Amino acid sequence: MSHLSKVQVAIRDIDVLGEALKALGLRRVGQVDENYEFADTFNQCDVIAVNAVNRVMAFRFVDGEAELHTNLEPGDFEKTRDELLQKYAVLLLKKTVEQEGKFQVQEQETLPDGTVRIKVGRWV
Repeated sequence: MSHLSKVQVAIRDIDVLGEALKALGLRRVGQVDENYEFADTFNQCDVIAVNAVNRVMAFRFVDGEAELHTNLEPGDFEKTRDELLQKYAVLLLKKTVEQEGKFQVQEQETLPDGTVRIKVGRWV
């Protein structure tokens, strides 16, 4: 059964989004083939990524935030979305820390439940 989901997600940095998608093994593409189901929706997006079985996650930026359009199955969607948002948050934190220059990532640990713990310190 075909389906298309649209979800508002708090993603604002397109470069960090690209890094997060790559880290999860998703491949960015310029557009999907016009014969692909939902191609008209996906090809209007700013960032399009496909997984190993050619399922699509596409992001369109509206008013500074991303709308996520996807044809992933519901269970796969939730898992992939959660992993993506976590990876995005970690990468955004590291980028912000580096840009600010006031803090430094001292430690990063992934706990057995998948939670990521990051220790950031400030040198005085």
